Amino acid sequence: MATFPSNSEFTQLASEKQIEKTVQALQAHGIRVVVFDTGEEARKYVLDLIPSGAEVYNSPSRTLELIGLTEQIEHSNHFQSVRARLSTLDRVRTLEDGLRRIREYSFPLESERTQQVYGQASAINKLLIINAEAYPGRITIVLVKQQLGF
Repeated sequence: MATFPSNSEFTQLASEKQIEKTVQALQAHGIRVVVFDTGEEARKYVLDLIPSGAEVYNSPSRTLELIGLTEQIEHSNHFQSVRARLSTLDRVRTLEDGLRRIREYSFPLESERTQQVYGQASAINKLLIINAEAYPGRITIVLVKQQLGF
């Protein structure tokens, strides 16, 4: 069984200065940021963002579980949980097979399509880690000044 230090650098809440620096860096990359003091405030905000009938995907997250968002997304009558539907799909053989398919098959086709429609080539921008957002404000990151999850 693993033991965890009770007072490590990873369990300390960020300072106001660190939060402001993070907000500025994310905004500089076209990502909208909102900051809340509690998980309850964040949960209400996120639920208000989701239009009725929308398809919603939420990654597995202890934080989302703790604030009750996972439960509300997976059992909502107002929108559709994509994560619930994903469990019924036939999976790609391996992660590398999936990434290779994106690079060698999907990306060239999408790039050709965007060149025709928008006059510019596409790019592989979002694979688990988001480096930037091409359209400012399209992504919203919610920061909570409360110790939640891990």
